[in-house]
Amino acid sequence: MEPHFTSDWFSPHIPVWKEVFAPMEGKPDLHFLEIGSYEGRSACWLLTNVLTHSSSRLTCIDIFHLSEESIETSTRLNLAMPSGEEIESRFDANIRAVGAENKVTKLKGASRELLRTLPLGSFDCAYVDGSHTSASALIDGILCLDLLKTDGLLVFDDYRWNCFPEAPLKNPGSGIDAFLTFFKDEINIIHNDYQVIVRKTEKR
Repeated sequence: MEPHFTSDWFSPHIPVWKEVFAPMEGKPDLHFLEIGSYEGRSACWLLTNVLTHSSSRLTCIDIFHLSEESIETSTRLNLAMPSGEEIESRFDANIRAVGAENKVTKLKGASRELLRTLPLGSFDCAYVDGSHTSASALIDGILCLDLLKTDGLLVFDDYRWNCFPEAPLKNPGSGIDAFLTFFKDEINIIHNDYQVIVRKTEKR
């Protein structure tokens, strides 16, 4: 059985991800964290291209229902809106389709609560693609930074997404800019485009 997805916002990022994650491919004991899994497209890519060793693991956090900004966007574009049950069921089915059920930990709920339950300094990479507001991007980034090992990667999605044109400071880019400013002495920026990727360094 092949994975089934109803949308694709991820594929344009694959060339960059292939380059950035190439040194990690197939290595043992990798632990990745994903905030905002939706149907599991990026999770399935990581599981079949990077986290291929039997000892590697992926933790996925999602509320598994449409966020306020997603509902606004779907309404504006007259797109069909799946239910939370449909989204979660499709995620589960896609993880099974790539044979990775035993490598994935699914945590259902708000990231700002669940991230505080995870062990500090335990992840090699964190992917922030949850609620698309500046405050959420900033909070998720701050919490994830402490969860990363030194030299771990932090990936922010939707840096250039203008989902709140009437309130530009509410867009995720503003929160990401704040993170990059506040933590400039603890990170190195390795990619800056629609996605921003930074590497955690020792504090200076």
